[in-house]
Amino acid sequence: MAKKKLRKMLGDVNAPSAIALRNLIDTQSKDTIRKWCLDYAEAKILPIFEKRCPGDDRPRNAVNAAYEYLDGKVKFPAVKNTILNECHAAARELDANPTAQAAARAIGQGSAVVRAGGGKSHRARFGGRPYIDPFPWLVLLCSSGGRLRPSWA
Repeated sequence: MAKKKLRKMLGDVNAPSAIALRNLIDTQSKDTIRKWCLDYAEAKILPIFEKRCPGDDRPRNAVNAAYEYLDGKVKFPAVKNTILNECHAAARELDANPTAQAAARAIGQGSAVVRAGGGKSHRARFGGRPYIDPFPWLVLLCSSGGRLRPSWA
């Protein structure tokens, strides 16, 4: 039986900065959070990936596809594979480069947030309130070493 591979994540989701971010997220609209998450992934994490993996456009393609969906330019089925799979496929190929691997995962999580929560099944589970999984922003927070501050904070 193969040994389960450990995921690499920087930071602590129980740190005061992560808790403060979760509390701040609770006060914002889904669209604000989604835009901020994409902006942060593009501005702060994508350059880390591109520096270590020049020529691999999969994370950039995921961010661009997520913006197109968020802006209403395309329907989700047209960009679903790009948003949900390309960054994670890149990450799976980068065992020898943990920095690029973590960046690809964070970008993938940040891009996938455009489709998170809000459906009937989510509202039923969370007391009628739209729910967005905080994990993508926590990945981004932990990748920033706790220095992350949304522009709207």
